[in-house]
Amino acid sequence: MNIIIKQQRNSGATIPSLSVMGSGDVSVLESIWEQYKQHLGSLLLQEQPVKLVAAIKSDIPTVNNATLTQGTQLSVIDHLDNTESIVKLTLEQIARSPEIGSLSCPPPLVPTYDRTVSDIELKPRKIPRIMHMTMKSRCLPPDLAIVTNAWKEALPYHSFYFHGDDAVERVFQLNWKEFPQLKSMMRCIKLKGAMKIDVWRMLVVYLFGGIYADIDVPPGPNFTEISPIKADDEAFSSVMLGQDRHNGSLLWSLNILLATTHPEIGSLSCPPPLVPTYDRTVSDIELKPRKIPRIMHMTMKSRCLPPDLAIVTNAWKEALPYHSFYFHDDDAVERVFQLNWKEFPQLKSMMRCIKLKGAMKIDVWRMLVVYLFGGIYADIDVPPGPNFTEISPIKADDEAFFFSDAWTRPSQWFFAMEPKHPVGYYTVHEILKRLQDLKTLEKPNVVFVTGPDALKHGYGNALGWPSNLFEEGTHKSKKFNKTATKKRHPDSSTINPNILDMGKIVPWNETENVTRRERIERQSGIVHWTKQ
Repeated sequence: MNIIIKQQRNSGATIPSLSVMGSGDVSVLESIWEQYKQHLGSLLLQEQPVKLVAAIKSDIPTVNNATLTQGTQLSVIDHLDNTESIVKLTLEQIARSPEIGSLSCPPPLVPTYDRTVSDIELKPRKIPRIMHMTMKSRCLPPDLAIVTNAWKEALPYHSFYFHGDDAVERVFQLNWKEFPQLKSMMRCIKLKGAMKIDVWRMLVVYLFGGIYADIDVPPGPNFTEISPIKADDEAFSSVMLGQDRHNGSLLWSLNILLATTHPEIGSLSCPPPLVPTYDRTVSDIELKPRKIPRIMHMTMKSRCLPPDLAIVTNAWKEALPYHSFYFHDDDAVERVFQLNWKEFPQLKSMMRCIKLKGAMKIDVWRMLVVYLFGGIYADIDVPPGPNFTEISPIKADDEAFFFSDAWTRPSQWFFAMEPKHPVGYYTVHEILKRLQDLKTLEKPNVVFVTGPDALKHGYGNALGWPSNLFEEGTHKSKKFNKTATKKRHPDSSTINPNILDMGKIVPWNETENVTRRERIERQSGIVHWTKQ
């Protein structure tokens, strides 16, 4: 196999390309790519785009169970954003595009063919000019063929790819390093048609970018090459469109992660007086984009909640109507720990040190889930006040948000972050370090091992310990181009404890009164960690 490195010019910048010619198995590409990156040196530091092109001249090789014909090309693209290099199959290889005129369909069905457009005379656009549609077969009823032809006419500069059942299956057979649980979770899908396509459409647009529309959704006269999708749009959701690798996949990832505990509304049966709580996914958001995803995370042992706590979850849903709401029961919490945490390789071994499985485990989990997906976390007994809205107190440019607790530390009972924020990263590492340093497992000090003090030091380490670290305001990290905002301890207009006065005396039965906290503990079977 001959390896040729040459320089190419692209928009005024010199970009090296690597060609691999001759016989050889495609499986060697990734190792070649790793060797090639070592030659880039300072170029990588300059964040230049780098592309590896391999012309395969050997017999038919195989990559991820997808067959490549002789002379096809693979692109291995390094996004230069700390993600791993990926082998990206072309859409022609996924869709297995037939030659025009080669299909024979039984009447009255008519064939549909793909179209590849490479010479585009329009202004570049972030969302690729690619159209994806799907149905079981390329032989369509005439009424649906009208829809596919209408899209081709409305978008003449778009490549058009139709995915039959075989093409859909090939997408699932790719090596999805971003979603290691995908193949196992797909076994849980009962409605193979509708539910499988729900997953596939997000996968294919996540991988290649472009437009997805249902086969019965035709364009109107005002849908053109320049409207309603604009050149700078990165995601657009009247129909599902997305820039490739867009973070819109966060909600899809959450749904997959919670697949077996993501019940349909009305499907849960709880013993009285407990009431069920359900998730809510909001994808069509009419507000200004925000760095912190509009996702709310809450947790308890079960989705069957004491009525007092159900008041809190419902209050958050009403206060934040454009937020997706995800409730994590014990099974969902455990699945987060079972993920492959490359950033925290010692996580699974250190979790064996945790004795107070409830409180200490949740201390670690809440930071992990917000680090991974971003969004808001609030304790189940922390309700919003009337001034907590979609636009306040969390602002569009906030990257991490905390209140001050009673000791001016960043709050652990409520916080919000964008995905992969350094405060989350350093806090998890601080917790793991403290678990490792424990001299005894019998009576760990939760506050100092996994609780607020660990968050305080993770917060400080991420920001570089500026002198005004614990004052109210937005602080910029000395190490990273990231910020964290800390507001004063909230009053009842922002976080309203009066909704859930835990010390209030309430009836347990006709003859006994107890505090609200004790009633919740009796109904849920969960004792507060301070009593454990």
